[in-house]
Formats: sequence, C-alpha cells, structure tokens
Amino acid sequence: NYCLWEKSDIRPLYPLRADFVKYANGPVFDKEERGGTGAGEQNRYWHPLVVRHMWPLEHQMLITNSSDFGPNVFVQCIHDFIKVNKTQPFFIYFAGITAHQHWDDVIKDQAFIAMPKVKGRLIMDIKGREEEGTGSFASNIVYIDKMAGYMKKIIRDEGLVKNTIFFFTSDNGSHGFGKGSLISERGTHVPAIVWGGPIKKRGNVDHLFSLIDIYNTVSDLMGAGVDSSRPNSYSWAKFWTGKSDATVRKWMVAHRGEKDDGGVIRPGWVARNDRFIRDGDNVLWDCSGGRDERDCTKAKPSEFSYAYDTLKEKVDEIKKSGFSDAGVF
Repeated sequence: NYCLWEKSDIRPLYPLRADFVKYANGPVFDKEERGGTGAGEQNRYWHPLVVRHMWPLEHQMLITNSSDFGPNVFVQCIHDFIKVNKTQPFFIYFAGITAHQHWDDVIKDQAFIAMPKVKGRLIMDIKGREEEGTGSFASNIVYIDKMAGYMKKIIRDEGLVKNTIFFFTSDNGSHGFGKGSLISERGTHVPAIVWGGPIKKRGNVDHLFSLIDIYNTVSDLMGAGVDSSRPNSYSWAKFWTGKSDATVRKWMVAHRGEKDDGGVIRPGWVARNDRFIRDGDNVLWDCSGGRDERDCTKAKPSEFSYAYDTLKEKVDEIKKSGFSDAGVF
C-alpha cells in the first residue's frame, strides 16, 4: 500500500528498484510547473503527478491541480491508510522530499520551491518572512517539521499513541556541509528522534546509533526477535522501551564508496567509537567534547594509536565481510 511521486509518465520512481509493483501509465503534462527534479520531468511539489495503490486494487493516478502540494497529498494518503488499517499492525515509510532544490519552470532554473501557507500565513524564514511564490532552504526545513506534526496529530486523533512508534531521521547531511563529505562525520551524522507511547522519555541521548539498526530494532519490537544473519544491525528495542539502560553500540563504520576528489583518491571509510573518529582521509578526530562535529579536534595518531589502530581494524573487518555497496555498519 503506497502513494508515490511519478518522475515520468510511465513508471513509479522508488518501488521500481524493489521490483514489486506493476508499471502505471499516466497523463503526460505538456509543461513542467514548479517542483520536478529537472526540465521536462514531472512535478512532486505543486500540481504533483502521484500514483496511489491500495491493496488489492490496481494503481490509481490521483487527480491534482496547481493548488495541490505533493507532500500534503502523501500525508493524506497516510491518514487514509491508517484509518483503514489501524486495527492491525502496520508499517509506514514517509519521505518528506522537501529541503531540495528542484526545477522551476517559471525562472528556468533550480530553486527552492515555495512551501504552502500554514494557518493562512507564509512560513517565517531565517531572513525574514518570505515573499509569495518563493522558497528557501529554511522554509523547506520548517515545513518538514510541520508535516511531522501533522502525522503525530493523525496518530493522536486515531487513538494510536499508546502502541505506535514514530522515528524521524535523514539520509545525509545538508549539501555543501555534509552530503558526500568524508571530513569528520559530517556526511554520516543524521538525526535519530524516537517518539510514541512505548518509548521511554530520555531527552538527548549521547549514544552511537546506525541506520541499519532500524532493521533488527523493528524486528525485535514486532516480536520476531533479532535476525542473527545481520550481526551488524543492533536491536535498540529494550533501550527504547526502557527495559534496559545499557549502551547498545560501541563502534560503527560507514562507507560511501571511493571518491576521486580533485585527482586524489579518498578511501571513503569513516569509523568511530564513543570518542574518536577515523575519517575518510584517515584523519583521527577527538570528539570527547560532544557529538557536535564542531566540538571535535584533530588528534595525533601517535598519541592515540590504540584508537587509530582499533578503528582501522573495524574497517578491515567490514571489508572482509563481503560488502557490495556503500552503507553503514
């Protein structure tokens, strides 16, 4: 069951990789409006091209107009899905898709797309109230927060807070600062916010958490236990629900592939424990001041050889395990 944006007029974007959907034919828009990923591609923001599938029905191309905003359509799809399935276990994945520049046919260039008004008002930007029809990185981020609030309200209104877990994260650091960066952990450090009735309230927690931990954590929470064939995915089920206060992860490794940066081949491996980071340039960082990368300082491997060598051993261990693509471990 899903709603998804169609990048072209013939096939869905994301489930295509998983090969579990049939291709859907849909209308071809003669003119790109505001919010596709490039010239000639279909919209995912204003006047979006959206396919909806509710099992066991076939695909349905939603009828939208220029006042419809793609992410809002997706949130409505989620609400409709929850209303139908709230008496049984369900899993929902929602991609906010905002906070990206996209093709704007009005100005014939890439730009941040204007977000909808909230309670009749434009979203306040860090540079002041934004003008009608314009967007910014800040307003896009603010609207992601608004959508998260809408979904939490849906969970409350449907009486599901007691047995629902809400997990918020991101795929990478922001462009120009963290995306693709091998320096420190800018490219791999993303938020992990957990909320819901079963979750013990702890506030900020300074523990290492990897996105691949979601796999065994969800499996454990659903009563299926931990998949021992995925030993690098740790379960946080007991910690999240307050049954244990023990730290789950002692170290983690991330790999984004080899990178030719100005003629210099960078190894692309970042490893860290609770204090040190050995980044993609094999530079050692001391983060004893906190998890904020700005608090990390370069450390001499000769002074902390045990940390430098240990993190290298973890990287070598993952390399030998037969990984096939970039990822986190």
